[in-house]
Amino acid sequence: MEYWEVFAGAIAGIAGYFGASKIRKTTAFENMQKSYDLFTEHQKQKLSQLKDEVSEIKKENLEHRKNIMKLQEDGVKLHKEISELTKKNADLKIVCNKLKLENDKLKENIR
Repeated sequence: MEYWEVFAGAIAGIAGYFGASKIRKTTAFENMQKSYDLFTEHQKQKLSQLKDEVSEIKKENLEHRKNIMKLQEDGVKLHKEISELTKKNADLKIVCNKLKLENDKLKENIR
């Protein structure tokens, strides 16, 4: 075997080693990039879902606020009505007591 054949074989071996190393690095980088792309896509989907959920919650919150305001208005109306009925009831008790007293006087006059 001549020296140039040994030398060419050594050069080919070294070139093959570095070439394979570069391929391994490129493949590793491509795998990392694919993983990152997949992760990014998944996060975009999750973010989109969260935005949709927040939007839906905001709509529900608005509806609940409207319902609460309506209930508060109804509560104010009912409170006013109860106050009016309580006053009428007190007035009727006064009239009833007066009628009882008048009835008692009439009973005494009849006796």
